[in-house]
Amino acid sequence: MGALVRYDCPLPDTAFGDGDRAALIVGEVRDLAWIAVDGVPVARLSRTDHDRAAVIPRGEVLTVLVEDQGRVNYAERIGEPKGLVGGIRLAGEPLTGWKARPVDLSAVAAGIAHAPAGSTVGRTGLRGSFTLDAPADLYLDTATLGKGFAVLNGFVLGRYWRHSPQRTLFVPAPVTRAGANELIIIELDQVAEAAVSFVAAPELGQLEE
Repeated sequence: MGALVRYDCPLPDTAFGDGDRAALIVGEVRDLAWIAVDGVPVARLSRTDHDRAAVIPRGEVLTVLVEDQGRVNYAERIGEPKGLVGGIRLAGEPLTGWKARPVDLSAVAAGIAHAPAGSTVGRTGLRGSFTLDAPADLYLDTATLGKGFAVLNGFVLGRYWRHSPQRTLFVPAPVTRAGANELIIIELDQVAEAAVSFVAAPELGQLEE
């Protein structure tokens, strides 16, 4: 699931002048971007909300994590590129020296699984375990989470988002196992509660308008 790309760029100290903050202007984000300076989150930009600007603090490295939320299948948007489109300017000057790389969700999940308890991996990495008598189909309730990805026993179940009408992710029985099972949550925004549960049936949103 190649949904995330990470962009890194050195920040020129001259762009900040005598101040500690400067305006960052993005041509266009496709489709959602989290901005961090020296690893500290500072802003989020959304294509849906037509966000193009953020004020960032002085630092060494700018990181932009961009999520592709799916391809458009109509009109002039068919086949459009995703990511950061149209360049980025800081204090009116183009930023150069970018490095981009896709984010391997399985590798991120493995890092969370092996991280010491209480440590922070990426934005927010959560892990937990549960026990089953035998493999079984399950429905993971994501209502307490923000936006991100769920990984069970190394298998990426899919994305979740509090804004979405769908509150559950289907867990197919072959992904589970008798005994201990490990659930990893890769949270990009913020959780309401660091706990999840399984429910008896899917909740896919309204059936009628």
